[in-house]
Amino acid sequence: MDERAFEISLTAAEGRTVFEALAEQPFKHVFELIGNINKQANKALDQSDKDAPTTYTVTDKELVLIVRALGSMPFESVHQLIANLNQQIREQGAGNREQGIRN
Repeated sequence: MDERAFEISLTAAEGRTVFEALAEQPFKHVFELIGNINKQANKALDQSDKDAPTTYTVTDKELVLIVRALGSMPFESVHQLIANLNQQIREQGAGNREQGIRN
């Protein structure tokens, strides 16, 4: 089965929360994802307004790791971020179905 790519948009604060959540996970499961996100964040930092949300491209497997990591954090600190990610993914899924695109 092919991996599907998603674009997620995160503010700097949301990005820090994702990194904090991933840092609490076993390193061998998340080190590649942390490197991938960090690389994209550094590239975006050089090219855009620091206050603007940054768009990251992640695979479906990486997205699962992010959501699982966030799920292990206190609800009060992550519920809005998880809702935001859920909305973004639903919008992309609906757009792909309408266009007949399958990644």
